[in-house]
Amino acid sequence: ACSLVGACTLGTGAIVITRFGSSMVLWCCLPFYIPAIALLRTGPVAVLTKRAAVEVRGEALGILDACSSTSRVVTPLLSGFLFDRIGPASPFGLQALLSFGGALALAVEGTRAGSGASNPGALRADHAKAD
Repeated sequence: ACSLVGACTLGTGAIVITRFGSSMVLWCCLPFYIPAIALLRTGPVAVLTKRAAVEVRGEALGILDACSSTSRVVTPLLSGFLFDRIGPASPFGLQALLSFGGALALAVEGTRAGSGASNPGALRADHAKAD
C-alpha cells in the first residue's frame, strides 16, 4: 500500500510539473516527492523480506539493490537525453507514465494477493539448487 501511494504521488507530481512547468511549481511539488520516494524505497524491501524464503532472501535483496543502483545511473542519462531532444517536460512525462504503470501493477498484484491467487512463498530456494 505504501508503494502504491508513493507511485501515485510521484505520478501526480510529474503530471503537474509537466503541465505547469515552472520553478515555483517544482518547489511546490518537492515536499510531496520526498515522502513519495521514501515510501517507494521501503516498500519493495518489505515485500521481498516477507515473500522470499530465508535461503534466498539475501540474494533477492541484493538483486533489488543492484537494480536500484543501476536505475540511479541510467535515469539521469535518459532524462538528460529526453530534455535535450524533446523538451524540459519530457523527463517528467516519462516519470508520470512509469509511476502510474507501477501503481497499476501494484494494484493488480494487490488484487491477486487479496483473492488468494498469489503465492506468499513464491521466491523459494528451489531455483538456487538448480544452478
